[in-house]
Amino acid sequence: MGKIVLQVQSRVIESGKQTPAFDDVRIEIDGAEISVEDLIRAAVEQQIRLLQASGAKTTGDAARALRRQYLGQRARDAESPAATKGRKPAPPVSTNEPLDADRAVRQALDGFEEGAFVIVAGGKQARSRLEVLRFPFDDRVTFLRLTPLIGG
Repeated sequence: MGKIVLQVQSRVIESGKQTPAFDDVRIEIDGAEISVEDLIRAAVEQQIRLLQASGAKTTGDAARALRRQYLGQRARDAESPAATKGRKPAPPVSTNEPLDADRAVRQALDGFEEGAFVIVAGGKQARSRLEVLRFPFDDRVTFLRLTPLIGG
């Protein structure tokens, strides 16, 4: 079988409104299947390439956009001032350094497992990073971040 092209949309739902988190990216896969883990890796790496190519975003802005979409609550809690009490907090992202793609992918994989965002492909929600998704033809995949309501 030839290559399949997947259009990956990253969306955030806040206050009942769905907004794009990033521009859509296109992922080419050999054959008709890909694991959720490999899909996340390919999408995040492509999003980083697009963010870095955009002159409108600094590296710090790009890192914040990735964190907003993919970072799970455990990682957010671990970085909170209360959690870092007594130890040195993580340094801020420099606007001159390239994004750490491996770190961004790890955060996205952890965020998916924690439920920070869901992946919908072929009308079905992916449940595990080990799950294999099958695509008989070019298709669209959505990475959807749900944000809790304030006070809810």
